Amino acid sequence: MVITLPNNIEMTSILDLATTRDEILDIKTGKRKNQDDVDNDRQLTFQSLMFKAKTKREPTAVGFGVLVDNKTPDLQLLQSTRNDEDYQALINTINEAIKGIQAGIFSPASEMSWWCSEASCGFFRTCRFIGKNKLSNLISVIDRNNIQIDGMTENVMPLESLKAKYEAFNWHV
Repeated sequence: MVITLPNNIEMTSILDLATTRDEILDIKTGKRKNQDDVDNDRQLTFQSLMFKAKTKREPTAVGFGVLVDNKTPDLQLLQSTRNDEDYQALINTINEAIKGIQAGIFSPASEMSWWCSEASCGFFRTCRFIGKNKLSNLISVIDRNNIQIDGMTENVMPLESLKAKYEAFNWHV
């Protein structure tokens, strides 16, 4: 889903699951979550706002489907809701981030200051192109659920600091 904010800034979100009952479910893996995690998760608020903007319907619920990492796999389901107050708080946070980017208050790092490589990252060329050509009005939203096709990311290929990686390509983080 894509929506355009003021100043022609596009925001994109990919939902893991939207049910026919207008419920949004974000699939997670790893440790158990608690209700506070679901109630305060900005990604769920963002996905709920995107859903509402595109469908003109309020999601009936947002939540996590957690594949809990145990000897015997376990599924944990947690739900919450979002309201206009939640949406406004998120929009205020996004607007403040945009103001900071436009004001240039983030100091870029050298392009070669991190070990990102074309062999290990599918976004290597894109990140490098965007930073090198000083493209603006781009926001990257990363859903880091700690799993990849071969298993848990930290066991297969640790991601380390995503912030440092983006800064190495002159992204404002």
